[in-house]
Amino acid sequence: MSEIFEDRELTEDGNTTPESVSYGLSTASEFISNYGWFILFGVIGLVFINNWLDSRLQGWKKQRTQESNLNKYNANEVLERQEAMERARQRLQAKYDAEAEEYLQKQKEKEEEKRKDEIEDWERHQKGLGYKSKKKSSEEADETEARGASREDKPKKKLRADYNPLWGGQGSGFRPAPRRGFSGGG
Repeated sequence: MSEIFEDRELTEDGNTTPESVSYGLSTASEFISNYGWFILFGVIGLVFINNWLDSRLQGWKKQRTQESNLNKYNANEVLERQEAMERARQRLQAKYDAEAEEYLQKQKEKEEEKRKDEIEDWERHQKGLGYKSKKKSSEEADETEARGASREDKPKKKLRADYNPLWGGQGSGFRPAPRRGFSGGG
């Protein structure tokens, strides 16, 4: 073994750039300079193909697991769930129908009440007492008194006591300058 190393002469620092390393680097740099774009596009293509295949494989695996899960379900359990959902829907529909019927009944009562009031007004008009009743019903009077009292107790708030937008001149309004130049005569 010592004979192999004796043939080669080494400097004090040692062999810093052996020929094989420099030859390898020059060959690699020449290859990259000649085929670099092809390598870059090839790597990008491989990344896209990998992502596409990965998404396809995951979808396929998901589909297989769903199919296997469907096979695990018992047909009777599924049927029972569907029947329970249908019963719940029917209960909700019955509740909705009852509320709708109640609402229609109230609307009919209101219309009947209104029709009776109009008949009474017409009969008063025929007797000469006036077409519409000047007196409000006791319920309506109580409601208007309650509303009116609450409104009258609260004074309206004003933005500023000395400001009225209709007066003009107090704000920082814009007034265009008069036109100069041509006289307005004809």
